[in-house]
Amino acid sequence: MSDQAHPTNAATVAEVLFRLVLDCADVNRRVDEALDELPFEPSLVLGGGKAGAVMARRVAARFPHVPGVVAVPHGEGGAAGSLELVEAGHPLPDEGSVAVVDRAELLLARHRGPLLFLLSGGASAMLGAPLGGMGLDTLRRLYTILLEAGLDIEQMNVVRRHLTRWGGGKLAALADRRAQAIVVSDVRGDRLETIGSGPLAGDVTRWKDVARVLAAAGAAHPLPPEVSQLCGKALLGEVAETVRPDDSCLASVSHRIVLSSDLVVKAVRERLGLDVEAALSYGDGDVGEVAARWSEVLRGGAGVWLSGGEPAVHLRGKGRGGRNQHLSLLVARAMSDIDDWLFLSVATDGVDGNSANAGAWVDPTVGRLQGLDAAIAGFDSASFCERHGLAFRSGPTGTNVADIQIGVRGGRALREALSSLRGSD
Repeated sequence: MSDQAHPTNAATVAEVLFRLVLDCADVNRRVDEALDELPFEPSLVLGGGKAGAVMARRVAARFPHVPGVVAVPHGEGGAAGSLELVEAGHPLPDEGSVAVVDRAELLLARHRGPLLFLLSGGASAMLGAPLGGMGLDTLRRLYTILLEAGLDIEQMNVVRRHLTRWGGGKLAALADRRAQAIVVSDVRGDRLETIGSGPLAGDVTRWKDVARVLAAAGAAHPLPPEVSQLCGKALLGEVAETVRPDDSCLASVSHRIVLSSDLVVKAVRERLGLDVEAALSYGDGDVGEVAARWSEVLRGGAGVWLSGGEPAVHLRGKGRGGRNQHLSLLVARAMSDIDDWLFLSVATDGVDGNSANAGAWVDPTVGRLQGLDAAIAGFDSASFCERHGLAFRSGPTGTNVADIQIGVRGGRALREALSSLRGSD
C-alpha cells in the first residue's frame, strides 16, 4: 500500500467504521425489546441521561398516557406523550437537574403503582440534585474537581452517589415499590451502582471510602468547605449511609441492561464479518497507558482489534478536545515509525470533551505532521484534528455507551475491512 494511496483508503475506512459504531450503538430497537418483556404496565416513568430523550420517546409510543419526568440533554427538552422531558446539565449538574428530581419526587407521592426507570450515561450529573445541607454551586464545584483530578468513573461515583439525593439506592428507598430500570450502560463491567451513580442499586461503599477519594482529589484541588464539613459529619455518623445491597427496599427492583460498550463491540465484530479480536481491557486507564497498550497491539502484526472504555485524561491548559482525540494523537506519535495501520477512537454520544467532534482517526502520516507535539502538550487535540481532516462529526447521538476504539494493522486488513463493510451496506 503506497503512501499516496494510503490516506484516501484510511480516511474511507475510518469514516465507514465510525458510522458502523454509531449504528451498532443505536438504542431504539433495544428499548423496544425490553418494553416487549416488561413484567408490568407502569404507573409512572422517571429517569435521565444522555439517552433520556430517545428512551422516553420509545416508552411514550408504548404507554402514551403514563405520566413521568425524564432528564434530557440541553436542546432536547419538551414532551413525549405524557412524559415531561426536562433539560439538565452535563458534565456538571444545573438547575434543570434539581428541577427534575424535585418534580419526580412530587410525582412519586401522587402515583403509587409500579415505576419504570430509564437510566443512561450522564445521569450522575443530569439527576445530580445535591444532598441536603449542600448547595448546587458547591456540588458543581465538587464535580469539576473530580473531573480535573483525572479520577476514573468508579472513583468519581463513590463520591457522587453519596453526595446526591438519589445516588447509591436512595431513590429505591424513597420510592419503596416495584420498579424496573431499563439501562444504557456507559460503564465498563456494567456495575449498576456506578451507572448514573446507582439510583436504584445497592452500594457497598461507605462514607470512609468517600473520604479517601476526596483526599486524593483534594491534594491538588482544594475542596469546598461545605463538602469537607458534610463528610466530617458523615464520618461521625450524623449523615446516613447509602443503601446496602441487601436492603429490603431493593427486593422488588430489577435492572435490564439493553446496551453497553461490550454489546456494541460484539455487534461491530459481527457486522465486520472478520476474525476480529476483542481487546476489551485496552480502553480503560490513564490515556497514556491506553495509548501505549494500543501501540504494542498494532506493532504485533496484521489484524483488526476492538476495545471499549473511557481513558482518563489529566487536563491542563485551555485547549479544545476530548479523550478520544487526545488518545488518537498519542497513538499517532507512538506509531510514527510504523507503516500500514489505522486507529480510531469514538465517543458514542457524539461529543468528545469540550469539542463538537465525536472523536478522531489517525494513520502513519499523522505522526509526521508539524504541531502534533504542541497539540498533545496543550490538550488542543480538536484544533489539530479539524485542521488535518481527522475529526469525526455526528452531533449528539442520543445514546452513550462509553468510547469505542478500533485498530487495524496491514494494508490487506484495511482492504478486507472496507470490502466487508461495503458488502454489508
